[in-house]
Amino acid sequence: MTKRSNLIDYLRGIAIIFVVLDHLFVWLGLNALWPFWHNLLIYSVTPLIFLAGYTFQLSFLKRPPNFNLNTNGKFPLFSFLKTYLTYFYHKAKKIIIAYTLGLFIIILWQQNFSWQTYWHLYFTFPNQFYFIIIYLQLLFIAPLISSLWTSLASILPKINFFIKYGVICALILLASLLFNRYPVFSSQIYYPGQLLFGGLQLWVFSMGSLCAYLVTKKIIPSQIFTMSNNLLGGAIILVYLFFSHNQNKIFAHPPNYFTILYCLGTTAIFSFIYLSLKKFKLNFIIKITEYLGKHSLAIFIYHSFFISELIKKLPISFFNSSIYLQIILISFITIVSSIILTYIIDFLLAYLSKIFHPRNSFS
Repeated sequence: MTKRSNLIDYLRGIAIIFVVLDHLFVWLGLNALWPFWHNLLIYSVTPLIFLAGYTFQLSFLKRPPNFNLNTNGKFPLFSFLKTYLTYFYHKAKKIIIAYTLGLFIIILWQQNFSWQTYWHLYFTFPNQFYFIIIYLQLLFIAPLISSLWTSLASILPKINFFIKYGVICALILLASLLFNRYPVFSSQIYYPGQLLFGGLQLWVFSMGSLCAYLVTKKIIPSQIFTMSNNLLGGAIILVYLFFSHNQNKIFAHPPNYFTILYCLGTTAIFSFIYLSLKKFKLNFIIKITEYLGKHSLAIFIYHSFFISELIKKLPISFFNSSIYLQIILISFITIVSSIILTYIIDFLLAYLSKIFHPRNSFS
C-alpha cells in the first residue's frame, strides 16, 4: 500500500471515530452537557465525502473506464448508457450490498420483521443511512466529474489553467447551493438526504476529486504537503467552532458552510498529526487508525445499532460510573462489534458463493 493510501485510510479512520463519538454523545445526552466538544464532532460525515471524492478520482485515473463515446463518428447513446451503468454498479455494489444486509439484520433484531416494513425503511434510508442515498448519487455522477478534470486541461489551452479550474469549481459551488435550497426527496429521510446530491456535499466531493487529480498530475507537490499547509487556517476554523456560543444546532446539518470549513480544517490538522506520528515513530497509532479507516463502511452501517443496543442492555450501575469510561467502553465495543459482524457476514457470503458458484470460488 502506498503512503497516499495509508494517509487516506488514516484520515478515514479519524472521521469514522468522530462519527461514532458524535452519535454516542447524542445517546448519552452529552451534546447538552459538553456543547463545545460536540461542536467538534457534529460535522464529521463531510470528511468522509471529501475522501470518497479523492479515492474515486485515484481509481478513475488508475483504471479509466471506456464508455464507448465515439464509434464511426457517431455518439452511441445506448452503448454509452449500458457501459456507464455497468461501471456505476461495479463501483456501487459494495455499499448497496452492505446497506441491504445491514438494514435487514438491524430490523430483524430490533423489530417484528416484515417485508413491508423492510422495504419501506429501505427506500426511506432511516437514521444514519441518509448517507447512503447521498453517496450513491455522488457515485453516479463521479465519472462525469472525474472526466471533467482530465479533459479540462486540453480545452481552451490559451486560458490560464487555474482560471479554467476556478470557474468550474465556482459553477459546481453555485449548483450545490441551488440543490441545497430545494429538497427533492421524501421528507421521511433525514434532512441532508432530501437534497439532490446532498446539496453542498456535491461541492465537497468534487473538491476531493479535484485535489486527487492535482496531486496525481503533480500540479501540486503532494497531498500531505498541501493539507499540512492548511494547518494554520484549519486551526483557526476549529478554534472558532470550539469557542462559538451559537448553540443553534440547525447549522449542524451536514450540507452547509461550516461542514466545508470543518472538512478542510480537520483534514489539515490530522495530516499534520500523521506526519508527527511518523516522525516520532508512533506507527502503531497510525496502523490502528488505518485499520479503522479500511473498515469505515462497516462501522458506519452498524455503529448506531450497537450503540442503541448497548445502552439498552448495559446495567444501570454502569451509567453511574465515570462518563469517560462510558465513552471509551461503548465506543470500543461498538467499533469492534461492527468489524466482527462484517467479517462474519463476509465469511457466510463467501461460503454460500462456494456452494452455488463452485467454479468461481477461490481455492
